[in-house]
Amino acid sequence: MMNSGIPIFPTMIPNTVNQLWFSVDEPKNEETELIQIESIHQNWLLTVVNKLNDKDFPVPIGKTATEVQEEDDEEDEEEEVNHSDDSETHDEEDDDVEMDVSNTFDQDSPISVSTR
Repeated sequence: MMNSGIPIFPTMIPNTVNQLWFSVDEPKNEETELIQIESIHQNWLLTVVNKLNDKDFPVPIGKTATEVQEEDDEEDEEEEVNHSDDSETHDEEDDDVEMDVSNTFDQDSPISVSTR
């Protein structure tokens, strides 16, 4: 006797599909979505630049805002001094100096150096 719960032949009627599956891929305007994302990113970049220009950084623990400003001023002055020194004194840095190998060690040294 055959089991009546298992069909012998497959059914040719399609399964019913939940309509929620079809609402996932709704048509969208990609250009307007891209423009919106780009404007959000541009606004974020502008806020970052404004914070950098305003020096609106948090003050480190244990220091006051005036101490931080004084350190920044000192660093700026040091950079200006170093920049002016570089332009005056380092014009002839590329001169090569050759050394004589025989004069680089002490003749009275207890270590013997032999060259072959």
